[in-house]
Amino acid sequence: MKALITGITGFTGRYMAEELAAHGYEVHGLSYRPPQGKLPASIAAIHCCSLHDSQTLQDLLLELRPTHVVHLAAVSFVAHTDADAIYQANLIGTRHLLEVLRSISTDLVAVILASSANVYGNTEGVLEESSTLAPANDYA
Repeated sequence: MKALITGITGFTGRYMAEELAAHGYEVHGLSYRPPQGKLPASIAAIHCCSLHDSQTLQDLLLELRPTHVVHLAAVSFVAHTDADAIYQANLIGTRHLLEVLRSISTDLVAVILASSANVYGNTEGVLEESSTLAPANDYA
């Protein structure tokens, strides 16, 4: 099994890579810039590519042929105030990834899309999927 993790250089991406590798996956990462700092040795390779570069993304996916894609790439700083940058990265980038995955014939088994508790706003108590959505910022 082969997994591709977008946003692998982030906090969650690093831990996801370790977990998938521990379960026997060959782990590849996708990042829009070269990684800074040490990444888990279990990562087979980091591929630099923008989710907005559909052709390069398609070429990479055809080469790797992942069985699983974990999409974690996002502008994730809640204090980030550039709504257009958040929209381009988080929505349009996700759409490009899904369109490319749909357009190619691969051995894909699953695509996992991450979200954030920020979609529920500043809520007290235990959250459930059925909790009321109340995004408090553009990131959410």
